[in-house]
Amino acid sequence: MKKLLLILCVAVAHAQVLIPNLAIAHETLTQSVIGVDGMVCRGCEGNIKRTIGALKGVKSVTASHKDKKVTVDFDPSIITLEGIKKAIRDLGYTVS
Repeated sequence: MKKLLLILCVAVAHAQVLIPNLAIAHETLTQSVIGVDGMVCRGCEGNIKRTIGALKGVKSVTASHKDKKVTVDFDPSIITLEGIKKAIRDLGYTVS
């Protein structure tokens, strides 16, 4: 019983430390809308979403070939907007 109580106390103390850190991490996200020329279909959208979504620091990506834009939520302490734009250019698209 004492071991279980000790484990529970440690878990609660640990959670109190982690929860504020999660809130801080969420607040550091930046959203950018990037104009992208050369997307002509849903396949292009998927290509960009898969590639950009796999980059470390990118939390979410949407792409629209109709609107010619990519919206990215990312942590600028891990990846820069220029790094994301470079990855899009490396796929053969033009960033405007």
